[in-house]
Amino acid sequence: MPAISRKAAKGIRQTIREWRIASTRNNQELKDLAKLIDPVARGWLNYYGRYYRTECVNVLRHVNETLTRWVMRKYKRFKRRKTAAVHWLGRLAKREPKLMYLWTAGIRPAAG
Repeated sequence: MPAISRKAAKGIRQTIREWRIASTRNNQELKDLAKLIDPVARGWLNYYGRYYRTECVNVLRHVNETLTRWVMRKYKRFKRRKTAAVHWLGRLAKREPKLMYLWTAGIRPAAG
């Protein structure tokens, strides 16, 4: 089946790393990060998720992992508590799914 190539998936993950969300954007709110992430993620999902969506979804879960690291650095109560950060992000995604496009599309943090 046609799916996202390994090279394209690697490029997407590299782009997410280049945004440096977890390390340098701790002064921003989640709404600001959503403005950065949403248009690009929407394009990736529309283009690469056209035929074999699950492969694309597996790559885009990297955004949620990056957001988890961002939560751990931004909020002191989640420092060294990855599971708690994932649960908090998951509950937020359930409560406000329209905050991020990926959450609207069903790509939410695993827990919560």
